[in-house]
Amino acid sequence: MQGFQKMGFDLEQTADLSWTLRMQKSVDSSPLEPRSGESMHHSGGAFSETCYIYGPQLEWGLIHHPSPKILSIGLGLGYVEILNATLAVVTKNTQWKLDSFEIVEGLRQEFFEFCLNNKNAHPYHDILNRMSQSFSVGVDLIHQELKSAIETNRLQLHGDLTKYALQKSDYQLICQDAFSKKTNPDLWSDEFLLNLIQACDEKFCSIASYASLGPLKRSVKAAGFQLYVRPGFHGKRNCTMATTLGILKPEEIIQQFDAKLRTF
Repeated sequence: MQGFQKMGFDLEQTADLSWTLRMQKSVDSSPLEPRSGESMHHSGGAFSETCYIYGPQLEWGLIHHPSPKILSIGLGLGYVEILNATLAVVTKNTQWKLDSFEIVEGLRQEFFEFCLNNKNAHPYHDILNRMSQSFSVGVDLIHQELKSAIETNRLQLHGDLTKYALQKSDYQLICQDAFSKKTNPDLWSDEFLLNLIQACDEKFCSIASYASLGPLKRSVKAAGFQLYVRPGFHGKRNCTMATTLGILKPEEIIQQFDAKLRTF
């Protein structure tokens, strides 16, 4: 816990008893590492929000693509990455790849050490246990999936996404989980979102985000995606999911996930 504070974050417990990080406010913040006091998740539940927003598309992609490449924007405590590993075990997909971007080096290092060496376990073990209980998967199997992915470079942790050259048609699943436009405007700009859409596989791709901003919706519509705007988590503003034409509509993917009696 002290390590997160040194990075400028406070560890907080949300209403579903899962943990999140909140930025400490600072007058000395830089454009690259703003200190706005913003939390990484809704106070109603970090675990529950992650499953609600990103669970449907991750499970669907792991089932229907033999080797999906995933882009996760905003590592934080690794909720999306751990959820993906959990669902990979459930679906028996061992060929997935994931590029995770987090500008705070300390967060990348903490997660890397946890995946590889099982060190600095709190709060990662709590997240793992929640995944295990909700999806009936052994904790050891989830951790082994994460460790194997790190060791084989299927899971790679990167820094500043704005300095990374996204390749055209490179990803089948994109989780846009960056801090808000106010805190991190570069990752919500029209230019960035255009590059993000171009990185989507033209025949098989899904994008999900906790946000439903105009630039994001305009970008996916202009690219011909099927757009679905649904209620945000726990009374939050709307969230977004979009899929390429010719594959299942976003609302159908969500319905399939919800039909499996996973209540978050």
